[in-house]
Amino acid sequence: MIDWISGTFPFKHKNTIHDGAQVVLDAAGDVKFQRLVAREFVGSYEVGIRICTDLLSEDDQGNYTKLRFDGNPTKLFQGHNLWGTNDVHGLLVETHSLLRASIDGYIRNDLDLSLVDQGAIPLRRVDINESFELGSLADCLTWIRAAEHSTRLKHRGRGQMTGSTLYFGKKSTRWSTKIYAKGQEIKDHSKAKQPALVGLVEPQKWANRSLRVEHVIRGLELKRRGLDLPGNWGDNPASALHQELPQKRAFSEAITFSPAVLYELP
Repeated sequence: MIDWISGTFPFKHKNTIHDGAQVVLDAAGDVKFQRLVAREFVGSYEVGIRICTDLLSEDDQGNYTKLRFDGNPTKLFQGHNLWGTNDVHGLLVETHSLLRASIDGYIRNDLDLSLVDQGAIPLRRVDINESFELGSLADCLTWIRAAEHSTRLKHRGRGQMTGSTLYFGKKSTRWSTKIYAKGQEIKDHSKAKQPALVGLVEPQKWANRSLRVEHVIRGLELKRRGLDLPGNWGDNPASALHQELPQKRAFSEAITFSPAVLYELP
C-alpha cells in the first residue's frame, strides 16, 4: 500500500498557504533568504498532511499556481494505515479534490484539473509497504532482532536498529527500507497516528501478527525509474517494487533459536 507521498500539486490560489516562515539573515541583518513553514491540513479523523504555497510559482496577476504537499493521504481519508491502496494516482486525485473543496482562495481552472487527471504531479517521495503475517507480536519482534544480525542489504550493509525498527540505507538519497512490527507501532502511537482504531480490538490483533516492510523511494530514484509522475505508475508498479527491492537483501546462515528464547535475549 501507499503510505506517504510528497510532491507539488497544480493549485491556483490567491493567498499564501503556510504556518509561518523561517528567515535567515546575513551579518548585516538583511534577509538572506526565507522559506514558508508548511501548514497542517486536517481531515475528518484529525490526521492531516502538510501543505505549503510554492513561492516561486507566483504569476503575473499575483496568484500562486503550485502547492507543495507532504504526508499520508491514506490516513487522511480513513484515519489509519493498517491497510490501503497502491493507487498513487487515485489517492492524489482524491486529495486534490478535497483540498479544492476545503481551502478558501482556490481559483478553479481547467488547467489544474487536466494536469491532475493526467497524473502530471511532480513527486519527491513515495513510501510503499507490505505486511507479512506472522504468529504474534513476539514473533514479529523476534524476526526483526534476528534480521539485525543476519541480514545485509546490497550497497547498504547491515541494518541499524532504532527502538524496535530495523533500517537499511536510512540516509540514502535514493531509497531505503525499514522493517517494524505494526502491532508495536499501533501500541506506541495509536491515539496520535491511528485515531480510527482507538478502542477497536480486532484491528489490534491483526496488527500484532503483521511484520511490515516499508520502502522509502526518494526523488532521484523515482526519476531514474520514470515514476516521478503518478501518471507513469500504471496498473501497480508498487507490487513490482516489492518483488524487486527485497531481493537485494542477503541472509546469513539460519538462526535456530526459538522465538521465545530469542525474544528474551537482551
